Formats: sequence, structure tokens, C-alpha cells
Amino acid sequence: MHTIAIPIHDRIALALLVAVNLIPIVGVLWLDWDLASIIILYWLENLVIGFYTILKMLHRRAHQAHD
Repeated sequence: MHTIAIPIHDRIALALLVAVNLIPIVGVLWLDWDLASIIILYWLENLVIGFYTILKMLHRRAHQAHD
């Protein structure tokens, strides 16, 4: 059997992905969240991801301007 070496940053990213996706499940099962709470959570998640994406785009544009 072959083992595949997974870089540590990929393991961390996978762990964070699983953890973030468990939050709504925990909220519904143990914290009595309703549908509105879940929707707000996903909206906030999209805002964070969008902000991070814009930062990456601006960073890349700044580095391309120097080349």
C-alpha cells in the first residue's frame, strides 16, 4: 500500500473546513438555532470569504504591477 504525504498546510486547511462545516450542525442540534440563524451564519461566512478574496486580488495586482 502506498502512503501519500499530505503537506501540513493542507491538513490544517482540511481540519478548518471540517470544523467550519460542523458549526451549523452543532448549532441546530445542541444550541436550538433556527433557520434565520443559519442563514445569517452563511451570509457572514460569505462576507469573510469575499473580503479575503478581494485582499488576495489586490495583493496579486500589486505584485504584478512591479513585474
